Amino acid sequence: MNNKFRSCILALMLLLVWLSGPQEASSANFIQKLDNGQIDWTNRIIEATGSSSYIKMSGNEPQARSIAKCQAIEAARDNLLSILKSLPLDSGKSVGDLLVNDRRRSEALLPYLKKAEAADIWFGSEGKVKVTLSLRFDGELGELLIPDYIKTIEPITQVVSPNGKVTEAYSGILIDCRAIGFKPCMIPRIVNERKEEIFGPAYVSRECVVRDGMVKYVAGTDSRVKELWLGSRPLVLKAFKVLEGMPTIVVLTNADAELIRSEPSNLELFHHCKVVFLLK
Repeated sequence: MNNKFRSCILALMLLLVWLSGPQEASSANFIQKLDNGQIDWTNRIIEATGSSSYIKMSGNEPQARSIAKCQAIEAARDNLLSILKSLPLDSGKSVGDLLVNDRRRSEALLPYLKKAEAADIWFGSEGKVKVTLSLRFDGELGELLIPDYIKTIEPITQVVSPNGKVTEAYSGILIDCRAIGFKPCMIPRIVNERKEEIFGPAYVSRECVVRDGMVKYVAGTDSRVKELWLGSRPLVLKAFKVLEGMPTIVVLTNADAELIRSEPSNLELFHHCKVVFLLK
């Protein structure tokens, strides 16, 4: 059995197992829990919490509640900025590194923090106030957070295989990254066993990254993958490992990497960020 046929069999088995599971979409969001909030990597939403307290039965309890609420909002906003700066760009750098010595980006970021939506405001029985702020890091804010080396590139229209035959193109690419220690980030990469890059910043167009992210992260079976993100004929591959010391770089076997490279139409999928990483 040759490597290409073996890879196709594995891909079919993974897809059948994956699609046979339950289809509750919301349960499949990949959410990273933090001390003062969380990151929804699937929808690219940060939630940050802040708290304060006031003295119940004071002379002016409504005013005390209002002041405590404002203090909790400010605390949540500070935590939101902290989480935003901690967002990993790749294995070596974070958004905070991008903002260092970049006054333009730092100043442009402030209005988004001020406009963050209050997802929840909770008043406890003992004078406690807890506020949760929510902020999407895509769209205009995503434009601020993505490094300048990700450029806008022209669409790739070549869909003929090297042997001159027109093949049925894949509609997207799913990489099963479970149990290899992968860490979500804004700029993931895929390499083969020889550490040759198969997918990375040079393959994607900036407007697609800003709108959709380089990849979609999911935590399990999710009907949105087929219906909205990857289409009816995704190429499904199992990641081999992560690069040592670089948990945001996925390693595919040479055979699977060649399977991706062998079809020029896959470059168009990369260009449009039609890639999903399965993480749980």
